Amino acid sequence: MADADRLARIEAHLELLNLEGEYARTWDIADGDGWAALYTDDGVFEMLPTRSGKRAFWVEGRERLAAFCHDFNRGTEGLHLLHTPSFSIEGERARSWIHFEFRSRRGESGETGHVAGIYNVSYLRTDAGWRIRHRVEQGVLRSRDEFTGVPREVETQGRPRA
Repeated sequence: MADADRLARIEAHLELLNLEGEYARTWDIADGDGWAALYTDDGVFEMLPTRSGKRAFWVEGRERLAAFCHDFNRGTEGLHLLHTPSFSIEGERARSWIHFEFRSRRGESGETGHVAGIYNVSYLRTDAGWRIRHRVEQGVLRSRDEFTGVPREVETQGRPRA
């Protein structure tokens, strides 16, 4: 592989890692518009049914994705823990397999939860950079643990000094 090809592959890998970091950050601070902007215009978030009975659902398009994030975060706060992804990059398209955990707490009830699962993701490189084309979530574990929540002000008050 030529050096230019290797460098392009490394750059794509780093850009995709950053995209996944932004995915977790924007959802966790309830930035629905920022979260939806990580998807292509016709991007899809799909959740498969679980053995415990959680129903499948499908959200398509940035406007609906933003509304989904806003609606979910109105009553729940949470923290994504993304494990190291496995990327397959082919030109302007890529795929990943990511193990994840999501710790959450529901507003008024204080009910806490822990979900673990798999993201199977396809990406497309656009003029704006890499974007999520289709993200499929498969939950494999659901339990109730204590979670205290992520303070919304962590985004503005918790910035490290440069």
